[in-house]
Amino acid sequence: MMMISPSSLLISAEQQTGSRDERAIAAACVPWRGSPATAGKCDHVMSAVVPPSLPNNVLLIGQSYEATDKAAANKTVLMGAFFPPVCRNPLLALTCMGNFLHCRFSTVPQFDVCEAVVLGCTAFFESQGTLDQLPDCDQIDNSTGTPLPAFPPDGTQCLSVPSDLCTTSPKLFIHGDLNDHLVPYTQADCPYPLKYNYDGESSFAENGYNGQDMCVMPCPNPMWSDAEWTGGITIMMIVGGCSFILAAFMVITLCLMPAKRRYPGSLFIYIISCSMVVSFVVVFFPLVSGGPTRMVCTHGSPPVEVTFDNAREHDGGGVPCVLQGMGILFFGLAANFWWLALCINVFEGIRRFHLFFHIVAWGLPTIAVIICLAGTTFGALPAIPYCFVAGNEWWAWTVFYFPIGITLIVGSILMVAAVGRMIKIRFRIRRGTTTGQTIEQVVRLLLLIVAYWLILTYPWAFRIYTRVIEDDIADAVEAQIRCSVATGQECGLDTRINIGSWYLMLIDLSCHGFVLFGCLCSTETIRFWVQIHKIMYTKPFRDAIAEVKDMISGSGDDGWSKSTVSRQSKRSSMMASRSQVSADTRSASIEQDGDEEGL
Repeated sequence: MMMISPSSLLISAEQQTGSRDERAIAAACVPWRGSPATAGKCDHVMSAVVPPSLPNNVLLIGQSYEATDKAAANKTVLMGAFFPPVCRNPLLALTCMGNFLHCRFSTVPQFDVCEAVVLGCTAFFESQGTLDQLPDCDQIDNSTGTPLPAFPPDGTQCLSVPSDLCTTSPKLFIHGDLNDHLVPYTQADCPYPLKYNYDGESSFAENGYNGQDMCVMPCPNPMWSDAEWTGGITIMMIVGGCSFILAAFMVITLCLMPAKRRYPGSLFIYIISCSMVVSFVVVFFPLVSGGPTRMVCTHGSPPVEVTFDNAREHDGGGVPCVLQGMGILFFGLAANFWWLALCINVFEGIRRFHLFFHIVAWGLPTIAVIICLAGTTFGALPAIPYCFVAGNEWWAWTVFYFPIGITLIVGSILMVAAVGRMIKIRFRIRRGTTTGQTIEQVVRLLLLIVAYWLILTYPWAFRIYTRVIEDDIADAVEAQIRCSVATGQECGLDTRINIGSWYLMLIDLSCHGFVLFGCLCSTETIRFWVQIHKIMYTKPFRDAIAEVKDMISGSGDDGWSKSTVSRQSKRSSMMASRSQVSADTRSASIEQDGDEEGL
């Protein structure tokens, strides 16, 4: 950390002394107007220096009042929250008294103030490797030809300057309780990008004025610019809203079509329903909170990221964030397990496992939510505009990503095997038995499996990527803060998450409905709604309602449903289909036909 040399804290001896004529030309005594450039730090010091009975005037030597204020601010800006209070207090006094010389007091800071700086700052300066920058309180100033103490003790008369400038000043911030004379902390004491924690002021004294308590990382995370953050949440909300509408349309459609309501077609309904709820919680909770930013950030001063512990503060402003995290975890995991069930069914359609699928797909996500609730890990993620499992403990993030990884491995193996089986069966079926509709069904099924595999893979890969660079980002943030402390400027961040991957993650979270709609909205579903529209607009209302009910229940004459076909006729149909394939592909063909009927 860069420190200030003693000479930079004080006005030079040549400026402080000189002949009476020179001082008359170069100096001016003006009313004290405060020190806005120092954010009020010197106001507190100077108000303690000057007794109320005396005029509060300061001496300007060779520069304007604004220039003097700016010169003091360039030094006091470095004495922020990360300076120990026992060092910061006297050092601020030394700096302000050395820049704003009062017309009726000593023109140089007192020995007691210098001594307090040495006593309070030695340990801190030593830890920073800057011991050589501490002031020498016994230094002798020979600039006028008369040896004088650079920091005169109480009672010393400065004969080389006017007598009215040589009375001793009161002891400042040295004796007594530190808290009684503490220069107040403000936002000016926190380096960029940190913000002063006004909400926690009452606890600062108990914690020893710890800089990490007084200065906190604001929300939204300054890793992104305002334009980048706004662009990200806009994309997430638009994609999520459209995705929810498309997923809801597909859920309603499949539930109305009798052939799609039966196993294995019901697997698609479960997947789409889970994805629909994920899109819903991504959009709904930010809307009720006033936007994603107000959902992931507390309503305090300053706003910080919502955690499970602070969610109840500010009238429960962080509760929607926790609920969103629970919803994404539960329904995201449930959709993942139903996708695995679909892969298993495509490879080997086994109806008797249907109950087991329900136990796994709904039970394991419930256990995951309970674990995260017990561990209080739900909250906002750094630099992410949605809420999820925010804990850094290994179990906190593996509760979601470990099942995803296992599912991807098993599902990938089954997916490859299922694709090979389908290709083998179709090429060995006799010419003329494969229709265009059958090919479309197979292609859509494979497209759904592959597309959802990609949707599940990217969050897993993104988590690995962020974990790999997590330490680099932490080091970059620390370097940014150190740079801002040392220079008093807004230093930039050298390492951050790749913005393209960040945008893609927001799209991936919200786009499930788009993918499912594109894979499952076939010509059959379009014709279904066209037929309903035709019935409603060409027949009397009561007759139209009755006919639509028959279509939905599967008892109509339009051929939309096969629910009225007896089990015996189904067996006969299956036996007839077996005769069309060779002996070594019969069983696989039957399973494939069952999957196509589900589509």
